[in-house]
Amino acid sequence: MSRKAYVTYIQNAFVNAATLLHPNAKTHTCHSPSEAFFNTWNTTNEFTDVFDRTFSIQ
Repeated sequence: MSRKAYVTYIQNAFVNAATLLHPNAKTHTCHSPSEAFFNTWNTTNEFTDVFDRTFSIQ
């Protein structure tokens, strides 16, 4: 299994577990390399989480 396939598998497992266990209280979880995360944080402050919701950090 490639690293990309493994990361996708783990991300999907997290989304499925969070949806099953806490359907109304999902955390805002961002999957992004550190450099991209901080570039977004310093410029737009708007992220898209693994549940396809947008959120901002203040």
